[in-house]
Amino acid sequence: MEITVRLNSEHYSNYEQGIIGVGTPLNIYIESGTLFAEQVEDAAGWYQRLSRPEEKALVQLNHNRYAFCGQVQDVHVDQDDLDIYYFVLLDCGLPVSLLVSDLQAETGTGDLGRNVPDPGTWLIGVTHLSIDWAEDMSLPVAEAVQGSVTRVERLVLRPGPGFGEFRSELELPLTPLAPDQVYLTLKIRDRLL
Repeated sequence: MEITVRLNSEHYSNYEQGIIGVGTPLNIYIESGTLFAEQVEDAAGWYQRLSRPEEKALVQLNHNRYAFCGQVQDVHVDQDDLDIYYFVLLDCGLPVSLLVSDLQAETGTGDLGRNVPDPGTWLIGVTHLSIDWAEDMSLPVAEAVQGSVTRVERLVLRPGPGFGEFRSELELPLTPLAPDQVYLTLKIRDRLL
């Protein structure tokens, strides 16, 4: 399976193996930004709980934006006086770590909303995907995969020639990526256990 993900500048600066280019093998985990329950018009991302199982799917919409459908494998709850956030490991054909919140949940009352991502439940939604290194696994729930880079694309956001254009590159220089955005297409080979 191939997947396109965003590589942010901070994660690239923590890459200790040298330069990333076409053919580079990577051990990573796939993660989302924060998703909110039932906010289906939210450009950042949303999710909903399904009432019955469906077919697992991870469908690319554009660059690193994907529609997903999958079963919750594991959950970690992070709660304070104001908010409840769930770290979710979702199996949608690949293991994806989601950070989700239901704004309808009322902390302190026991009302967790209608979209609690309990293990075994099914979720659908839309999200932007990025990666982090398997050895730096900082999320409470995640599963690493192994893949190799098949394409590197850079959205040029530095002022000057080429501003706003996508460029294909064979490898990334050892310099900060920001403000440019870099997208890696990876051929996923195996899950790392």
